[in-house]
Amino acid sequence: MRLSQVRTLAFFGIFKCVPSIVEFKLLQVLILHFWGDEDGISLDITGIWELYRLRYMQVTCNVILELRTQMRDLRSFPRLLHLKLPAETRLPDGIGHMTSLHTLGYFDLSSNSAENVQSLGELTNLQDLQLARCTVQTDNLKNNMQCLGMILGKLSNLKSVTLVPAGSSHVDGMSMSVSGDGLSSISSPPAFLERLELSPHVCIFSSLPEWIGHLARLSILKIAVCELVKNDLDILRGLPGLTVLSLHVCTKLTERIVFEKAGFSVLKYLKFKSSVPWLKFEADAMPNLRKLKLVFNDTGVELESHSTAPVGIEQLLGLEDISAKIGGGGADARAALMTAVSSHPRNPRINVKLVDCMIYADGSSRISVPPEPSSRLPVP
Repeated sequence: MRLSQVRTLAFFGIFKCVPSIVEFKLLQVLILHFWGDEDGISLDITGIWELYRLRYMQVTCNVILELRTQMRDLRSFPRLLHLKLPAETRLPDGIGHMTSLHTLGYFDLSSNSAENVQSLGELTNLQDLQLARCTVQTDNLKNNMQCLGMILGKLSNLKSVTLVPAGSSHVDGMSMSVSGDGLSSISSPPAFLERLELSPHVCIFSSLPEWIGHLARLSILKIAVCELVKNDLDILRGLPGLTVLSLHVCTKLTERIVFEKAGFSVLKYLKFKSSVPWLKFEADAMPNLRKLKLVFNDTGVELESHSTAPVGIEQLLGLEDISAKIGGGGADARAALMTAVSSHPRNPRINVKLVDCMIYADGSSRISVPPEPSSRLPVP
């Protein structure tokens, strides 16, 4: 086989069998999925800078990737459209010179310099930006969140932005989260943005950023806020294309959140996480909602003569599936939820999982499954 003529290489296997990449001179598509059986091993992939025809590169692995380069190397990739590397990979400074990129992932906000974050603003063709937080260090992350807020408006072609925890920062709970308010003052948000997923394990906003209300094409939103006020609900219900909403409210609710008939006309999936599920659905609310997922604690507190179960679930006429995780024992809350669902005319599927205390007022969470699974209904 003449390796120099190969245009596409996809390798799946063990680390020791990874082929020499530089032999594939005309490679356009490179997909590597490999793993090593020892800790601390690394692979030098600096040779990719010799593959000048490369258009798509994706690497998934459990080893450390070394990617040494100089600025001139980054300028020599006029055709590279998609670059996806493990979150722990240290991307070279000057990433902004790769102006042809449509997809970039993962870019670590916790380890990259502020200058490298600012250089992302030069990637004006970028459509999919995948961000990560790989270390527990918070000062650099806070500064880079500020920088990110300043450059997102320049990326006018963006359709998707995700921010996830990875590496040593991926711990159970939210104690390592930082304020997301550095992203709250974007003056000109990307008009074509369809997907915005910001993990609560990385950042939490004081309240819902107002600029989210200008994202007319937004379809998927995942976000955590310290508190939810009526104006935030007005922003959310004003998003005409919203089909998936995952909302985490970190402080304890003092009154029910009311979902009215107006808005959320195409919403199909709603996940709501808070210490109490004080929700109320009025008649004709969310007519296309198919799946409702709740995560909360059994506090034993009642409101308006009702238990902590949401009010008006029977009003969600399109509902097909309900799942819940309930902390703090949860037997009473489970019974209340089952009673609330029993009056639904379509008899939706319901799965309830009881766990130990899980959500706290400051937004932190700890999950420990009790040792008596036989009385629990499993969540698929």
